[in-house]
Amino acid sequence: MACDRSIPYVFQIDSDGQCDPQYFFRFWRDREKFDVIYGKRVRRDDGWRRSLASLVLRAFLLLFFRVNCVDANVPYRLIRTAILPDVLGLIPRSFFLANVAVAVLLKLKPGVRHSTIAIHFRERYGENQA
Repeated sequence: MACDRSIPYVFQIDSDGQCDPQYFFRFWRDREKFDVIYGKRVRRDDGWRRSLASLVLRAFLLLFFRVNCVDANVPYRLIRTAILPDVLGLIPRSFFLANVAVAVLLKLKPGVRHSTIAIHFRERYGENQA
């Protein structure tokens, strides 16, 4: 695990072709200013259902946890490794959508500096495109 190996940053990106790696340089450029940087899907080619699901998730997190996560399930984020051990220890290994839990817990953690970078999310490729 990155936390055990003194790796300074964790970069999450899905491998299904939706996340365009061209945005990485913007994340890397801002890494010293923020503890966590999320991609903000401002243009999505993966359908209105997925956009609606993201909107419902954002409303749910705001209503029940009082956190405003712009896109808690975005699979494009750069996180300073040093802030992860505390939050990862709170999430059971079998928890579904652990990436959402990480976003919520980081939002609740005092002193964590958050940012977003606008990204284009391409059409979903693979076996399950619903």
